[in-house]
Amino acid sequence: MSYPGDLFPRLAQKKETRGPEPLALELQSGLMVAAAVNAAVQLGLPDVLNQPKTVAQLAQESATHGPSLLILLRALASIGIFVEIDPDKHLFAPTDRSLLLSSQNMAPLVRLWGADYQWESWKNLAHTIKTGRPALEMAYGEGTTIWSYLSEHPEQAAIFQQGLRTNATLVLPALLATYDFSAVQIVADIGGGYGGLCLALLERYPHLQAILFERKEVIDQVSAYGLPPLLRDRYELQAGNFFLKLPAHLDCYVFKNVLMDWSNEDYVRILRRCTEVMKPGGRVLIVEPVLAGTQTPFTSFFSLQMAMMMRLAHHRTLEEHRSLAREAELTLIRAKPLGLEQMVIELRVLEGSAK
Repeated sequence: MSYPGDLFPRLAQKKETRGPEPLALELQSGLMVAAAVNAAVQLGLPDVLNQPKTVAQLAQESATHGPSLLILLRALASIGIFVEIDPDKHLFAPTDRSLLLSSQNMAPLVRLWGADYQWESWKNLAHTIKTGRPALEMAYGEGTTIWSYLSEHPEQAAIFQQGLRTNATLVLPALLATYDFSAVQIVADIGGGYGGLCLALLERYPHLQAILFERKEVIDQVSAYGLPPLLRDRYELQAGNFFLKLPAHLDCYVFKNVLMDWSNEDYVRILRRCTEVMKPGGRVLIVEPVLAGTQTPFTSFFSLQMAMMMRLAHHRTLEEHRSLAREAELTLIRAKPLGLEQMVIELRVLEGSAK
């Protein structure tokens, strides 16, 4: 099935009408679509509507109010999420887009950005712009950041990690296709969540050894799940704080969506830890969105989301990465686009630097 290029078609006034552009209405569509998709995922509709069903059937299976459910389904069908195949019978069917929102696909990511603390933060974004402090403080108290909030809400922390793991599946194929790890012997994924990158690299490169370096609570969760038997001999879990100490004498350190969470000062502190301990000839890889003006609109708005969750967190331009790396005695060797406004940036120790 084909859909319009834009998720929400542009509103157009009658040609002979003389009036302002309906920009405010068009901007409102973003909020409406996000709320409708969030509701559908919360209700499990992409899972329940896995074959043609009437609204009456769906209401019974999803424990929802039939007439209200019909309104939601028709709204989502207007942008290609579900399709009404028989309006008289109120018969709906899944689409490629709705299947992408199922629990086996992108639903964990929707649950992450649809969490109450996320919506509360967006509502209070002006607080961040006025004060430079996280908008989370308005709802959850002074000094609250995403990390302090999640440490006190383990159920939301689990949803957060599941969402990040799902998000990783969007860029991992491009990273594996773009960057060659053949010359790497031991790679450490620093702040690597549940270890999706490590597992993908171990499966792709039989010679490779991998270390997942994370906070103790995350390592404990990964350990509880158990490691894949065929990869266990090449996979190590290490708990620690990357501000204090990193695994030493390795030839590759990967920071995927990590450095963007920290101030410029902390960015340099973290990279200096790599400079101090890495094997001669080693490399640092940064994988994250990179700002490039109007070419990266999603990342520009993503930076707003980070600012309202964490103080001083933000995305950077390629030149900013280059400059900060130089402060950590690293030089930017190459940067390759991965799509989705993300890049893989390779850093090496500056020639002549004393470690």
